[in-house]
Amino acid sequence: MRPSQFESLEDYVAAHRSQTRKKQSEAKQGEKSRTAILNENQVMEIRNKYLPGLVGTKQLAREYGVSNTTIASIVTGKTWRHIPMGDYSSIEEYQAAKKDEAAARPTSHANAKLDKEKVRAIRQRFSEGAKKFHLAKEYGVNPKTIDDILLFKIWKEA
Repeated sequence: MRPSQFESLEDYVAAHRSQTRKKQSEAKQGEKSRTAILNENQVMEIRNKYLPGLVGTKQLAREYGVSNTTIASIVTGKTWRHIPMGDYSSIEEYQAAKKDEAAARPTSHANAKLDKEKVRAIRQRFSEGAKKFHLAKEYGVNPKTIDDILLFKIWKEA
């Protein structure tokens, strides 16, 4: 295809775009692609395991030996679009359901040095004028942890 074959630049650009779209639509998808690392079953597993805030993209990336970006693209529907999103009709519905699943699960603080009572005490003592540094030292945690508690980034339920 040469530009001289067309009457105008617009006709050439339109033909070029059409040809490019055709090539893209004919490209091998999913595990048929020569660059595929995952197979369709793994993609469905990833979508089922993904729970924002609990089982995130980093954890799944380590488990499946791919990048964090690859997992994010799978769960957002940017890649592997030909694989259905399970029982969901759209990516938005899937993402909303995954967020609801994550919110419904109880938060676990199994390895935590603190419990709800200590967190409430930290918040109370800070409101009474205690310094963050002293609270961190007293409870054996990092001052950043105290900041996160006071800003409700962690221990939101306490």
